[in-house]
Amino acid sequence: MKPISLEKKVEICKLLRTEPDPLYIAKHLLKIPEHWLWDGVQRMATSVFKNKYTAVQAGHSLSKDYTAGLLIITWLIKYF
Repeated sequence: MKPISLEKKVEICKLLRTEPDPLYIAKHLLKIPEHWLWDGVQRMATSVFKNKYTAVQAGHSLSKDYTAGLLIITWLIKYF
């Protein structure tokens, strides 16, 4: 895989900051496969970026920690 230049990385970050889809960064920058971003992950991500508070029902294998990790990276890229 060919390394990305710093200028290209800056350009990509500027583009990502304006993208309304909270999972765009996961899909395109982090190369997360679509099938890993199931409906529950998409609903959690959308809720976090649209609402002041988000609650997710407890359960096994709901991808809560995985989604939280993706959202932390997304938030840092978009707002920091």
